[in-house]
Amino acid sequence: MLKKNGENLRVLYPKSITAWANDMTVDYVVSANGGRGRRGEICELTRDSLLRMTFVAHNTAVTFDTMITLTYPKDYPSDGKAVKYHLKRFIRWARQYGMDTYFWFMEFQRRGAPHFHIFTRGTKLHRMKKEVSKKWFEIVDSGDVKHLRAGTRVERLRRPDAAGRYAAKYAGKPYQKKIPEGYRNVGRWWGHSKDVKPEPLQTIEIDSWDELIELTNGWSHQDALREKRPIKTLFNATVEIKSADRGECVNHNPPEARH
Repeated sequence: MLKKNGENLRVLYPKSITAWANDMTVDYVVSANGGRGRRGEICELTRDSLLRMTFVAHNTAVTFDTMITLTYPKDYPSDGKAVKYHLKRFIRWARQYGMDTYFWFMEFQRRGAPHFHIFTRGTKLHRMKKEVSKKWFEIVDSGDVKHLRAGTRVERLRRPDAAGRYAAKYAGKPYQKKIPEGYRNVGRWWGHSKDVKPEPLQTIEIDSWDELIELTNGWSHQDALREKRPIKTLFNATVEIKSADRGECVNHNPPEARH
């Protein structure tokens, strides 16, 4: 069973498989199997949203070279609308220094305060740590001298796949996805600029489970597909094929959830 926009969908058979930079996705022919729900207020980070975020980070063509962390002082807002307004203001300011490309994630610290990680590339911000601290201090109207010194972090990334690796790590920290008591209007947990959106490499049309199973023969995902479990994303499948063609062994490091 799959769900889309609150509607229960019964999977009939796979219709196509698409290769992306690192993963593959399978589209299915489905039929409605229940009432269509209305998309309401975001109240949690759903499994589907988490998988979409991981997929984007794992397959974007963008190579990020900088990560910015933004935290709140001792006193912090408990309204997500105010928090996202602060993020929006920071991104608007950072664009002056080349941050047109970005991918952000929101988490909650154990004390209940939200904080952001922003991945970007090709900016001057890694040489402007004091300016970043001062601007975030002003945006959140902090007034806490300790927060001015420690409320932000700007670091250069050493690995080209840093965002994908962080996304997998992010998926494994459930306590940071739990909405603190009293926090309202949580809104989106992650987002990105338009140029971060992954682009497909190739799509193959299929019309049966047997064809999909034959096509994926020998892959690490095949047992689940033989059981006709409607897996949407085959993490690391493209990497697996490329490595097999080169006679290499693949070190799989996908998130735990694959469906």
